[in-house]
Amino acid sequence: MRSFFVCSLAAASFSVFLVSTTLGASFAQSVVAYSPGAGAGLYTNPAAALGAPDGITGENGLAMPFFGGAVMGPFNSAYQNDELVRVGEGGSLTLRLDRYVNTGAGAEFGLIENVSFFDPSFPSGTTSSPAVVFGADNARVEVSQDGVNFVGLTGGSASDVNFDMPSLYYLNAGPFDETAPTSPLLADFGKPFTPAGGLSAFDGKSSYVDVLSVFDGSAGGKWLDASASGLGAIGYIRLSVPDDNDPSTVNTLELDSILTNSAQLGGVVPEPTMLPGIVAMISIRRSRR
Repeated sequence: MRSFFVCSLAAASFSVFLVSTTLGASFAQSVVAYSPGAGAGLYTNPAAALGAPDGITGENGLAMPFFGGAVMGPFNSAYQNDELVRVGEGGSLTLRLDRYVNTGAGAEFGLIENVSFFDPSFPSGTTSSPAVVFGADNARVEVSQDGVNFVGLTGGSASDVNFDMPSLYYLNAGPFDETAPTSPLLADFGKPFTPAGGLSAFDGKSSYVDVLSVFDGSAGGKWLDASASGLGAIGYIRLSVPDDNDPSTVNTLELDSILTNSAQLGGVVPEPTMLPGIVAMISIRRSRR
C-alpha cells in the first residue's frame, strides 16, 4: 500500500476516486468532504477509508513503528495512518459508495473500525467472558441517496452508533500470524455481520476456531440497517463526532473501510451535483491488496 500527498490551498470541492473489488464486494469510491475535527493527529488521510481493508497491518511501521506487520483480524485491527482516517470532535467525513445499496430487510452496509479483542490466553486467540475489545468508538451516522439530502438511519436527525464489532480478513490465518496464508481464503466483505446478541456472541470463546465460527464467513465490522430511513437506496454515508464541550476528553472515530451488502447492490453512484468542503491536504491511496 502506497500513498502520496497532494496539497491544495483552494477553498473548493473535492473527490478522490478509487476502484477496488474484493470477492465482488463494493466499497467507498470517493471522498466527498472531510473535516478532521479535534484530536485527528496524524490520521488525516480521508482516502484511507476507500476500498477494501488491508490484509496485513503494520508492515510499513507508520504512526506506530515499534510494532511489526501482522494479519488483520479480530485480534489485530488496522492501526497505520495509511489504513485509517480519524474523525475527531466537531469533525465529519462524507463518502460516496461505488454502487448504490438498496434498502430492504436486514443491514445494508457495515463499517470496519480499529476494534480488537483482548486475548486472556495470548497468543491463543481466545476471548474473555464478557468479551472485551479495544478501540470501540461512538459516532453519528447519516445516509443519502443524492449526496445532498442526508437523514439518520431511521429518518430525521443523525443516528448515534457504537462501533464495537471486530473484523476479519483471512479465514485460514492464525490470530497473530505475521504473514498471509500461502493459499489465502478471504472473508466475505459483502456478507452482513449481525450475530445475535451483538458483541456478546463472542463471550468466552476458548479457541480461535470458536471465534471464527461467530463470523460465519463474513468479514465482520459494525453493520447497520437503514431500511427505516425513508430512502430507496443509499449512495452516500456521512459520519460525524459531536463536540461534547468537555476539554478533559477527546472523542474520535477511526475508520478503515465501508462494506455494502452484495445481495442488495444497485447501479453505479454518480458524483453529487454539489460537493461541499475545503481541501487542505489529502493523501490518495491506491486500492488495497
